[in-house]
Amino acid sequence: MRSSIMILAGAILVSVLRIRDATSRWAVWTAMLCGSLLIPVTPRGATTVQAAAAVAKPFDWSQPILGVYMLICAILLSRVWIRLGTARPSIVLPAGWREWSSLKLEAVLAHERSHIARWDPAAQSFSAIHRALLWASPLSWSLHRQIVRAAEEASDDSRARARHMRSDHASSRRRHRIRRILDGGLPSRRLMKRSIAAIAALGSPLAYVIATAEPQNAKPGPAFNSVEILAAAPNTMPQMRIRFGNGRYELHNATAVDLIGTAWGVDADSISGGPDWLDLNRYDVIAMAPATTTPDMLRTMLQSMLKDRFQLSVRNSNKDNPAYAITVDRKPQLKPSEGTEASGCRFQPSPTVPRGAPQPRMTLVCNNVTIPAFAKILSRAPEASGYVFAYPLLDRTGLAGAWDFSLSWSPRRTYIWSPAQGEVVTLFDAFEKQLGLKLAPTRVATPVLVVEKATPPRVTEAPKPDMEFEVAEIRPEDPNGPPIHCGNVSIQPGGRVRIDMTLRNLIWEAWGAPFDFSRFIGGPKGMDSPCWQVLAKIPVEQNVLGTVNPGGWNGAIWNGVDLDTMRMSLRSFLVDRFKLAAHLEDRPIDGYVLAGEGRRLKKANPANRPSCKEGPGDDGKDPRLTNPLATRLITCRNMTLTRFAEQLNGFFPGSAPMSDATGISGRFDMTINFSPVGLGQTVPGEPGEAPEPTGAISLFDALKGQLGLKVETRKVMAPVLIVDHVNATPTEN
Repeated sequence: MRSSIMILAGAILVSVLRIRDATSRWAVWTAMLCGSLLIPVTPRGATTVQAAAAVAKPFDWSQPILGVYMLICAILLSRVWIRLGTARPSIVLPAGWREWSSLKLEAVLAHERSHIARWDPAAQSFSAIHRALLWASPLSWSLHRQIVRAAEEASDDSRARARHMRSDHASSRRRHRIRRILDGGLPSRRLMKRSIAAIAALGSPLAYVIATAEPQNAKPGPAFNSVEILAAAPNTMPQMRIRFGNGRYELHNATAVDLIGTAWGVDADSISGGPDWLDLNRYDVIAMAPATTTPDMLRTMLQSMLKDRFQLSVRNSNKDNPAYAITVDRKPQLKPSEGTEASGCRFQPSPTVPRGAPQPRMTLVCNNVTIPAFAKILSRAPEASGYVFAYPLLDRTGLAGAWDFSLSWSPRRTYIWSPAQGEVVTLFDAFEKQLGLKLAPTRVATPVLVVEKATPPRVTEAPKPDMEFEVAEIRPEDPNGPPIHCGNVSIQPGGRVRIDMTLRNLIWEAWGAPFDFSRFIGGPKGMDSPCWQVLAKIPVEQNVLGTVNPGGWNGAIWNGVDLDTMRMSLRSFLVDRFKLAAHLEDRPIDGYVLAGEGRRLKKANPANRPSCKEGPGDDGKDPRLTNPLATRLITCRNMTLTRFAEQLNGFFPGSAPMSDATGISGRFDMTINFSPVGLGQTVPGEPGEAPEPTGAISLFDALKGQLGLKVETRKVMAPVLIVDHVNATPTEN
């Protein structure tokens, strides 16, 4: 389309300026050709696209049409290739040229030399290529004819000048050439040079403007009134936080991947490609928008901001990912709902047992629920996570309407292992025997967003926040009162905070330290008693994650309170009341190192962004489906072993630190499958008998058997919390 507009613009230019000089017309048409050829490589703004929905699509006729188009292009291009001979152009004369008069020979040579001087063979070859690529446009054929005709007429003028005999030359040419030469007058060399310069000055910018023009919508998309991007302050909670109220849109502690996922409504696993810093750099984005802005408009504004400030360019694609399909196994054992009860599913109350103790069966009771709604509820249930691993559950039953039913099974969690009470009833058995349905693994085309380009934005340093409780008091445990569950944090709606902890635990909580007390140095004796009770009030975040005062725990938000804000306020409280002075410092401590030759390491696919996730790799294979005791599956892509060891520390907070000592350089794609901590690998047998293997796989065995990496105990450098000073008792309330 832009090529056609450009060619039409050239035709209008020739007509309006009444350009009769053949050399000038040739300059115009050649400028239009160059501009058209530049269209595919001219800089364009970053393209943002919406992620496609994973739905069945009708037959795409564009593919066979494109195939026919490319076939014709190939045929026309092959004809151009056969005729190419512009590298060393030469003049070929007929056999009887020696019988010509000197005037005729001079005229013919002047004509052909003019073609060579203007590089007409090359220009016409490029024009033929342009015509072959855009063969469906009549204007591309017209452009080629105009370039050839203008070149011939310009060479005729050179021939006429060489003979200085216009009437003699006129008698040898066709009628339209006779009129042009006799009536037009021969331009001087000076006039010809000025014409070419003028046309190039006018035509080339026009061609470039048209070639690089961006298509504009009739109405520009919504944009923020103002945007400020800050480098995020150190944070004890890694999650991003979002809030919007009174026209102020805030995204705190967000990576670029978080921002992209929010703008397009996809999770991090659905974003691929891009540089390392997308997962590493964290930002605070403060934007202003009208108070009436809807969530959809905020996402569109965020997309525009990423395109402008991050120079983001993305495209949509699809990838086959694992899923579970719910199908009819035999006659469904479901009762049609009468529609009188509220729609939903709920777990029946069950006795609470300690972690690691045998777990009773869970019973999920559903009333007035459609199968798709039930599938969504079940996929999010922690008690089913060890069976479906957060994969989407797809309704393939064909059952319409709402139903009443219940489902009972032995719970299995992905990250925590606990034995089942009595006979084990798997979720798969429960589907078949209790519902007459079947739950089977399948694959589904899932939309993904591919990052093609991104540039770190300019940021300003975030001001250090000064966070304090609105009111707070502290008192020791009453020895005559009811016992306190020491080590507990409770946040009630409205911002009421209660913390029951020893002084050591209070300091630990204030720093959000994800490691054991062996990495705590300093402080007076008696820090482990008494148990102190802190009662405080903290401001509640408004409109967090799109809701007002959200109830319950939601990542970094608990009943509307940002947990990092609570911890920083607690730190200020301890500094004020206990005169605490402490800091983090790297010191050598007992830990683990990765060693060995890594013979099973797989070279990385450089197209992947360095990242780790819980789930399968690019091949989609999930060994958890065949080994129910190995429910952990960690995939790291395009990763150095040094960073891989750091990522393992993040997956296992509280464990001894691990670092890389292999000396192996390069980047690798790594997947390890193992069992949750605490699951034994053998079952004791009778005295004198060898223990029975259970199928459980420890992390260390997975690293050795699946990657060829050994784990050794050594001193490693790791963060340690050092207490420089703290009083054993607080000042008075």
